Amino acid sequence: MQAYDVVLTGAGHNALVCAAYPLKVGYSVLLLEKNSIPRGGCTTKELLPEDAPGFLFNPCAIDHIFIHQGPIAEELELNRYGLEYLFCDPVVFYLNPHPGSSISGMPGRNCARTFLHKQHPIAQTLADAGDSLKSTAKSVFHS
Repeated sequence: MQAYDVVLTGAGHNALVCAAYPLKVGYSVLLLEKNSIPRGGCTTKELLPEDAPGFLFNPCAIDHIFIHQGPIAEELELNRYGLEYLFCDPVVFYLNPHPGSSISGMPGRNCARTFLHKQHPIAQTLADAGDSLKSTAKSVFHS
């Protein structure tokens, strides 16, 4: 029987990361998964075959963007193994399974642009009022 330095159960994305660090420094790792493929954030499958046939989902798709909040991708040199992020807009969406519904989403940068465009007149009015108050204060206190 072969001996291992580290044994992990489950091959979700967190377990894969946990396995990669000791492997990188030379430890032997046994990663056990009851399914035939990695799971967790690594899974892409048809979740709504009746309502959205052929539409593949990653059940943890929103979570992957957090990899950029820490050093994992750089430390494990994931780009050397084919990791490439394609940032999209919209970044998330919701597929409603009811007949006649549509895909809607949070349009990311477009939403921010629209918000800023709509709020610009208010922001400009506040800025102008602030300038006016500054001017008034200068004339009152420095006269």
